Amino acid sequence: MVRAEKLAVQPYTRLVHAERRDGRIECTLGTGAGPQTVRCERLVLATGYFDHANLLDVPGELLPHVSHWFDEPHRTAGLDVVIIGGKNSAVETALQCFRAGARVTLMYRREAFKPSLKYWLRPDLENRIAAGEIAAHMGAEVAITPTDVRIRTADGEAVDLPADRVYALTGYHPDFALQRQLGIEFDEAGDRPLMNAETLESSVPGIYLAGVLVGRFISEVFIENGRYDGEKIFGDVASRHAAEQKHRPRRGRWASSAARSAEVVAAGPRAPGAGGSAPRPRGRRPAPTRGRSAQAACGTPATSTLRGPGCRSRRG
Repeated sequence: MVRAEKLAVQPYTRLVHAERRDGRIECTLGTGAGPQTVRCERLVLATGYFDHANLLDVPGELLPHVSHWFDEPHRTAGLDVVIIGGKNSAVETALQCFRAGARVTLMYRREAFKPSLKYWLRPDLENRIAAGEIAAHMGAEVAITPTDVRIRTADGEAVDLPADRVYALTGYHPDFALQRQLGIEFDEAGDRPLMNAETLESSVPGIYLAGVLVGRFISEVFIENGRYDGEKIFGDVASRHAAEQKHRPRRGRWASSAARSAEVVAAGPRAPGAGGSAPRPRGRRPAPTRGRSAQAACGTPATSTLRGPGCRSRRG
């Protein structure tokens, strides 16, 4: 895309300041060679969401073995891992670490998981909890030390959990500080920028917002609808109208997904030892191939003999 459209990309550059001057936006950039000034008609902020974690403000949160971002499950093999959070990222991390060989404990401040938990993750997690493969503490308060996580359960019991690695996956937020520095105004709650919904222009003329910066929560703006923000910012009236129509959720598809999730939740977790985790697609599996069919599937003549780890065959 960069080569085809001949885009001028300037890596390792930070927007330090921007202000409207003489009818244009004057941007001050921080580069390795020193400050640089760029003037433009439109400044579009599309700085994303996941660089700024929602902190817990609890003791030990900034210790070296604590991370607000998940990295690699296999690094946790054989370790005691505590995951703080109860939404999709935390649950998926718990399942991946468990399958990589970690001893996993999941902690969530609420008494139950929210209905928005992905329908294929919920039964998998509930099965693991029911089987005693993943420990879970709901409604718990937490403090972190270099060797363990100290929790107070909903019953008031104090428990020390060994923790070689802690993932505090409690959500993220846009870079509000940058927006406020540029003079962008916010709503009364202070977490949603004021802007023109049709053009995505902020309260500062010439400065636009794109992607998750438009909404407070990532559940509001994501790949399927955020991809049309370009038409709203740079397009004409017809392009903006078309983008707005695409932006709206397709109720039929989303409703069926929600109904499917409700069915899975209503069915409840499988009993320990019942096997499997998440529901699998229905349908018959193809019968295993043998003899000449197996040889043909491996791409070898039916009369040849092949020895290898991925394929078995015999003389026809």
